[in-house]
Amino acid sequence: MPTEKRKTIPKKLAKKTKTSSKKGSPKEPIKGIDPKIAAILKKGGAQSALQQVLNHMSHDPEQYNWDKLARKNQKLPKGLRWKIWLIMAGRGFGKTRTGAETVRQWVMSGQYRRIALIGNTEKDVRQVMIEGPSGLLSCHPPNMG
Repeated sequence: MPTEKRKTIPKKLAKKTKTSSKKGSPKEPIKGIDPKIAAILKKGGAQSALQQVLNHMSHDPEQYNWDKLARKNQKLPKGLRWKIWLIMAGRGFGKTRTGAETVRQWVMSGQYRRIALIGNTEKDVRQVMIEGPSGLLSCHPPNMG
């Protein structure tokens, strides 16, 4: 059987990283990372760092302008004061975002003060309709009460 020659990285290109444990976590922050982010990573971990970075990002007001973002079939039909609106659509249509934006418009306009969010479980309602990427909290501008 022929022996296979093992490829190695030339010493010039190989970079040694000092580690503080057997798991390989670096003692020093990676070069090129903002020192504030590196400090957050060191103190609270990646999840905490990501949340703080997202909290400090500037929000584009246009991402909250549903009148411009929505497709025609995602807007409440005009004319009547709707109490029930069924959206029977497939994955990716934007049902959650459409519902969240419609509820937000109703509440912000004063048209409704109390609403019901209905889902399989309380956890589903919270994780999808309220805290999810298209939920009520995501479509509501952070600077509005």
